[in-house]
Amino acid sequence: MSSTIKAARRQTDNAHFDLKVHVRKLAVAACLPPGEEPRVLDCFAGENRLWSAIPHAYYYGIDAAGKGRARNVKAKNEKVIPSLDLSLFNVIDLDSYGVPFRQLDLILKNKTLPPSVLVIYTAIYGAIASVCKEAVNAVGIDHDRVYRKCPMLFNKAVGAFWDLYLFNRCGVERTWCVSFSEGTYRKCYGWFVLRRRKEEEKS
Repeated sequence: MSSTIKAARRQTDNAHFDLKVHVRKLAVAACLPPGEEPRVLDCFAGENRLWSAIPHAYYYGIDAAGKGRARNVKAKNEKVIPSLDLSLFNVIDLDSYGVPFRQLDLILKNKTLPPSVLVIYTAIYGAIASVCKEAVNAVGIDHDRVYRKCPMLFNKAVGAFWDLYLFNRCGVERTWCVSFSEGTYRKCYGWFVLRRRKEEEKS
């Protein structure tokens, strides 16, 4: 489960399965060089259904609940990501139950991040959901002094927080995304190409 969204709602693995598979096929076709097969790091792997439906050369799944045991590491992805050799992958899948700020932050801090990698994401947010401290601070809002005084006001803007975070923290100027409302939540399925910045290569 993503550490960003915390609200009482039913969490369903692989909701809108066909759409998610379609998004991944589009992303691979649009972003990987011709003939290059996906080498996938699946940070919210579940029972591995999504990538079982898509041809790939290599797959590494992480699942905290121990689903898909034959193909997954049973652990919280936040504990595993810092120790992985990310250079092995050309696709990172963040199919979270919330907005994967924390996971992406750990990916950016990993020194083995390749020069370019396709990131496919699910972002789910709503006015009744809380936002993690790291996400709020990353977009220039003080969590303790400002956000905590009127969280409902800021929760409505989490989609904009995500876009701003991607631009400020990752240098991502454009993402591809399909989004829709479901109950009190907004769901976004999308992708972007994450390129390692020159200053990060030197550090």
